Amino acid sequence: MLPWLLTEKFLVIDFETTGLDPESDRIMQAGFLTIDGGEISDSFTTYVDPERDPEPGAFRVHKINSFILTDKPKFRDIADRVIDMMKDRTLVGYNINKFDLPLLCAELKRCGKTPEYKNSLDVLTFVKSVDPCPDIFEKDKKVGFFKKQGLEKTCLRHNIPSFRAHDAGEDAKATWALLKRLVEKSPEHFDVTLECTISLQKKLSVYQELWHMLYSEMRGRS
Repeated sequence: MLPWLLTEKFLVIDFETTGLDPESDRIMQAGFLTIDGGEISDSFTTYVDPERDPEPGAFRVHKINSFILTDKPKFRDIADRVIDMMKDRTLVGYNINKFDLPLLCAELKRCGKTPEYKNSLDVLTFVKSVDPCPDIFEKDKKVGFFKKQGLEKTCLRHNIPSFRAHDAGEDAKATWALLKRLVEKSPEHFDVTLECTISLQKKLSVYQELWHMLYSEMRGRS
């Protein structure tokens, strides 16, 4: 196990939402895990009244409806708690840099709040490095990742115990378990410090985007 996984402070995040646009869609369920010493030290999962109806496609995924959200807090009611959890922590998520983090920042901006956190670590970026699976690529243009590299299927490939997918709290736990599994099985795909791993992540993201563009062009010609 790389030392930074045990010494750094993390906040794992996952959201169920009204749709796939991180700028305009809203959070319907939020899951947070604080990680200290490599283990879950606290958790917070709550339904959130998004003040709008979900897209039909979103409801088909998470099955969260207005009945479930009756009397649930609005995001502004939990914003201060979220801000406090984020302080001095590296945020971790699955496709966090393209979806969860922009979505969270947009929600906080609506409340007039500015998030403070150390950095963000996207587990999906390292999944693509460790387990590229070129034969199962199927790109989702709105979200920017490959459907068949979704969290549930990826956890299954890496022998993560089954969980209740599309529940924000359960997905956050699965994301943390997956990161630990990847670091344990393939430490050569990470760096010896978290700072260097974040730097590596940025380079990998650029290479992966270029590869995806080339792959899409080749498929378009075939």
